[in-house]
Amino acid sequence: MKQAAVKPRFIVLDGLDGTGKTTQCTLLAEYLIKSGVKAAVGFEPGGTEAGRRIREILLNSQTSISKETELLLFSADRAEHQVKVASLLELGFWVISDRFLSSTWAYQVRGRSAPIGLFEAVLPYTIKQYPDLTIILDLEAESAVQRSLLRLKAEGKEIAEGRFESEKSSFFQKTREGFLEYAANRQYGETIIINAAQTIEEVSEQIIDAVRERFL
Repeated sequence: MKQAAVKPRFIVLDGLDGTGKTTQCTLLAEYLIKSGVKAAVGFEPGGTEAGRRIREILLNSQTSISKETELLLFSADRAEHQVKVASLLELGFWVISDRFLSSTWAYQVRGRSAPIGLFEAVLPYTIKQYPDLTIILDLEAESAVQRSLLRLKAEGKEIAEGRFESEKSSFFQKTREGFLEYAANRQYGETIIINAAQTIEEVSEQIIDAVRERFL
């Protein structure tokens, strides 16, 4: 493989909290680096200085905001992160993002029933680069929530980042369906689904295979 000829790519890993996105982003970046490709991992919300402040509002369990405000705050965080993504791509880095537009569709539009018109209206002002590939890690909602709650408890972040985990099971079921709908529509780029109930190694292998087959 001639690394100099490899075009930098923007790849998104998404899904419910608890599906292993963060771990898989790291594993994919490590694989790319070992293959001779420059790679960086980003995340939403909170992947920039301004984004960290927005994240504190969005994830804190004591925050009470409307569904419209929530969607707009996630979009504002994305606008800042997109500047960073675009800069890294220009420098020749592949960017792997933990969450992107698919999360807003799933959580805010489907989970919260936020207006689709508002979701679509902010896109021209917040997105500079759509993903070359979005990978949805799919897991039954109950299992994902339990995993996420265990992580928050282990890290002592039940209050600081437990706002979404306090929602009813029906919210997470609608959110999961939103991710599957996003993948089926492919309106914002190629999207595939990988079963996150498998082992970490099995999921990683399938992610790497998907990336290698398309871009390397």
